[in-house]
Formats: sequence, C-alpha cells, structure tokens
Amino acid sequence: MDKCPYCDTTLSPMPVRAKKCPSCKERIYPRINPLTGEMSLFKENDAGFIDAIKNWGLSSNEVNRLNVNLIRTGTPGPTFKDILSLYKCEYTRQGLLEHKRYVQEVEFYTSQDDSVCPSCRALNGKKFKIDDALQIMPTVVKNCTNKYGCRCVWLPVIK
Repeated sequence: MDKCPYCDTTLSPMPVRAKKCPSCKERIYPRINPLTGEMSLFKENDAGFIDAIKNWGLSSNEVNRLNVNLIRTGTPGPTFKDILSLYKCEYTRQGLLEHKRYVQEVEFYTSQDDSVCPSCRALNGKKFKIDDALQIMPTVVKNCTNKYGCRCVWLPVIK
C-alpha cells in the first residue's frame, strides 16, 4: 500500500524511510506487513508493533497462525497489538510452566513508570502460586489497559 495511513493520500514513489506525509505532515513508517509480506506504510504505533514482532523473532507463518487464532476467538480485525499480546501471552504461559518445575511462587513486577495501568499497578510486588498466576493472564494481566499492551513480567521467587 502506498497510501498515507492518516490521510489516504497516494504517495509515489513509496518512501523507503520514515518521513512526514507531504499532505497531512504526519510521520509515516514503511515496513513489511507481517500478515501479507508486502511493503506498506504505517502509523508510528503500528510500526512499533511490527518492529516488536520482528524483534521477538516471529516468522510470517507464526504471525499468520496467531492471526488465525485471533479470528477463531472472535476478535474482529486483529491488530498488530493483538498479535503481539497473544504471542507474549503464550511466551509468558510457557515461562510460568517452566518455572513451576523449580519454584513454588512468582512475583508480579511492573515497569514502574507513568504508563503502568491501574490493574497492573495494583498487582505490583504481589506474590502468587504459579497456578494462580496462570489464572490472572492472558496478556500478562487480563484487565491491562496500557495502550501498548502489558509490559509487566512474572519473576520467580527464590527462597
């Protein structure tokens, strides 16, 4: 897609680096769309999620598998944030199950900055049995309202 994601202005040629749209002056970011494999232009937040998907090492097949899972669960039009959250959820679940072999409890830990949501802030520093922690998920916290998705972690409690 060679259209600005903000104002829908057609850009020719397709930008190869981040730049401001000549029409609306918003910053646009060219990225390979992990769902289609095609070069597209994105808003800053979506470009960030695409970069995160790349940094997590997800292949296009894994992204498509997660996309299919989101559609099966009834999520309309999954976003990159949805896909990243689902991947982080599975990664976290696997980590908790691995911890279960060695420790009894985990501690919930936030990033402790201004964007931590109230749901996560209320859990910060609390300790849980691993089975209880698994119930609090899916995206580390079910009720997380952070616009970038939950950034919190479970740390093993070593006694």
